[in-house]
Amino acid sequence: MHHPLDGAKLKVVRAQEHLDAFKRELGTYHDSEPVGWVTTFDKPGFVTVTPAIKEVPAHLSCIIGDCVTNLNAALDYVAWQIGLKFRTPSVVVGKDMLYYLGARGFTGPKTATDPAALDLLQSMQPTVAGYERLKTLNDLVNEDKHRLPLLTVAVIKPRHISVITTETPPCTVISFPTLPVWSTAGGFVADLSLEGLRPEDVKVVSDGSTFITFENPLMPREPAELTLDKIVKCVTDIVPRFEPLFA
Repeated sequence: MHHPLDGAKLKVVRAQEHLDAFKRELGTYHDSEPVGWVTTFDKPGFVTVTPAIKEVPAHLSCIIGDCVTNLNAALDYVAWQIGLKFRTPSVVVGKDMLYYLGARGFTGPKTATDPAALDLLQSMQPTVAGYERLKTLNDLVNEDKHRLPLLTVAVIKPRHISVITTETPPCTVISFPTLPVWSTAGGFVADLSLEGLRPEDVKVVSDGSTFITFENPLMPREPAELTLDKIVKCVTDIVPRFEPLFA
């Protein structure tokens, strides 16, 4: 490698490749029509409607783990190169990371670090506007590395659900225009008074969207690929900001 930041840039490229693979797998999952609806007649005249969502393939969690691990490595590589160039003595402990500063990082008592490098590092903390995604990255990496795979769940956000009769022409029994969000854990919709109707007399029609998100409730409640897009962009923008230090 000809430049100290080449390794970090390669890790970002690799992370993007994993993200692209994740999006392709998502397309396959969505093409499989993973959402259905189950109608259960608990007693005569009343039906309960619940979503039935196909389980997300487990290997998607591994792809996400590969993506965030490479992004984390990119930041570690930058930290290592800064340590090699500016630290005295030039020995960098393994815990030095861009998003952990303090007694055990670049500002430790036995460290002599270039002020410009410190200023850059301080400007990219997760508490600084625009770099909040670094905390999400750190949380995801730790969960994947030390606990469990980054499990994902399918979430449906229907725009409306209608229960209609199967007769010709069909008749809408009841329609829900505004609905909450459900995940693979299932969700109660409603008990509908359908007196005189049998299970085979009705079907459920829905219109809405399905997305995959992280099972961990502390993660952003948004599509996982959107979360990863934001983290990749954040790290992609960070790495070249350190180029002036190695000019």
